[in-house]
Amino acid sequence: MKNPDSFQLEDALFMPDGSACYTYRARNSFNAIDRGAAVFDGTKLVTSDEKRIFKPIWKKLCEGKSGEDISAYVRMFVL
Repeated sequence: MKNPDSFQLEDALFMPDGSACYTYRARNSFNAIDRGAAVFDGTKLVTSDEKRIFKPIWKKLCEGKSGEDISAYVRMFVL
């Protein structure tokens, strides 16, 4: 993410195992809007920019799973 001020949270889920999964949009260096995702596994944050390690973690903790929607809380208290 080249422009942190352009960050827009799409959704954030708190999973039963304590991890958090979220998707977002942000502008890149060409001023285009890119979509991204991130996972917090309880100890570290891994973003979709870290392609090699992101996919296995996303599949294990987030993909096809449901959790508590915490998007409103994140927008209110973090952003």
